[in-house]
Amino acid sequence: RFPPFDVWPPLRASAMQSSSSKLLEKHKQVVDDCQSSQEAQRVLRSLMHDYWAEANRPKRVQPLCKDGLVELCVYVLDTYLTSSLDDIRRYTCGALYNISRQLPSSRVVRQRMLSAGAYPMLPKLLVSDLWKVRFYGTLITAHCGLAGLTSQQRVVCSLESIGWLCECLEKTLGGEGFGGGLWSIEEVMAGAASLCSLPDNCEGFLAANGAKLTLEALRVVTERQGSEYTDELRAITMTMARISCDGRFKSSCSPSAVEILEQLMSSEIVAVKSNVMSVLANIGSEKARLEEAF
Repeated sequence: RFPPFDVWPPLRASAMQSSSSKLLEKHKQVVDDCQSSQEAQRVLRSLMHDYWAEANRPKRVQPLCKDGLVELCVYVLDTYLTSSLDDIRRYTCGALYNISRQLPSSRVVRQRMLSAGAYPMLPKLLVSDLWKVRFYGTLITAHCGLAGLTSQQRVVCSLESIGWLCECLEKTLGGEGFGGGLWSIEEVMAGAASLCSLPDNCEGFLAANGAKLTLEALRVVTERQGSEYTDELRAITMTMARISCDGRFKSSCSPSAVEILEQLMSSEIVAVKSNVMSVLANIGSEKARLEEAF
C-alpha cells in the first residue's frame, strides 16, 4: 500500500537542513554508544520514556521542540528503527506522537517536524516490525496529513493499524487500557478525525466499525461528562463531519443520536456547532434545515 521510499517527493533543500538541537547535542553520544553499551541503552531508554511522558503535557511540547526534541527523536529512529531495542523505539515514537498532536495548533511544531526530517520517515514507521511503532506511525501520519505536512503525497495507512485505532477507541470508551496504557477519548477521536481527512483512510475507518464507535463516543461524552467538554466534542464532531456523507454512518445514526446532535446546535463552541450543522445537513435533519433557513 506504500510507494518505495526512494520515490517519495523530496523535501525542499532548506527543509532538509535540520535545525540546531540542544537535546541532540546533549544526548548524541549516549545514542551512539547504545550500539555497544548496555548501560547506554538503559540511560537512553529512561531518557526517551521521560520525554514521552513530558511531551504528553501540551504546554511543554513547544518548548521541547525549540530545544530540539524532534531532531533527537528522528536521530534515534534513524539509528535504531530496525534494531531490537524495542523499548527505545516505542518510547521515541510515543514522544513523536505526543508532539504530533500539537501540529494543527503550533507553527513551531510544524516547522520543527519538517526541518528535522520527520516527514520522510513516516512510511518507515508504518511498516515497522513492531506493532506499537506502526500504531504510533498511523496516528503521527494522520496528524501530519491534517496539518498539511503530507499534502504532496497520499499516505494510506494499513487497515490493520486503522483497526487498532478503532479497537483503542472501543476499549477507551469502556474505561479499559490499550497497548499497555490508558488513552483519553479526546486523543483517540482527534486521531480518527485526522485520519479521516484522507478518503482512503476514511474508508478504512468506516469498514472497521468507526461510524458506530464515533456515535458511541458522542453518547458517552454527553451522558457522562456533559457538553462543557469542548476538546472531546470538537474531535468527535469533526470526525462525524468527515464520515456523515457515508451510508454506513447514516444507517447507524439512531433517533437518540440525532437528538443529541440537534441539542448541540446551540453550542457556544463555534467548531462544534459548525461540525454538527454539517453532520445534520448530511443526514437530512429537518431541524437543521429550519435553522439554516432562519
